[in-house]
Amino acid sequence: MAENFFGAVVEIADRVERLDQRVLINTVIKNFPHLQKALIELNTEGRKTSQLFELNVNADGVRLNTISRNYSPITIERALAAGNPKRSPQDINLNKTGEYYKSKRISFDSLAADYFNMLSNPIKDDGTNLESVWGGAAGLDGLIESNWDIFTEEATPFFQDALINIIAA
Repeated sequence: MAENFFGAVVEIADRVERLDQRVLINTVIKNFPHLQKALIELNTEGRKTSQLFELNVNADGVRLNTISRNYSPITIERALAAGNPKRSPQDINLNKTGEYYKSKRISFDSLAADYFNMLSNPIKDDGTNLESVWGGAAGLDGLIESNWDIFTEEATPFFQDALINIIAA
């Protein structure tokens, strides 16, 4: 009887030891589209801490207006006329038409790849590359630490369930 119990414990330990955290993370995020949406919202808009729209920072946490210039008076005027008013010249949010935000997506090269990627199309119609102008070292397609903490809190129950399913298999 003890052999059966210890054999089961050894089997569970083997499953945990063979666990590839990259596969686990990628699988959970891929299987739950609302987690992908949360990542994108934390980066673009839809949350109180959305980096681009609310905080006006890149993935390094650097305010965009400190990297390049503030919005010009003409840009402020045009945005107001287009129904997309800017809060102030300093609140750079890279959301003139919404196309850049809509281009954001979560990509999985493979489940065993280093982890998922957040991708976007940063090229504007005039050829300006938002990433090269505003991105900084970490770029625009990533989360600041406080938003990673928010995401982790939201995603933890899904990772716990996945781990339980692996252990119980």
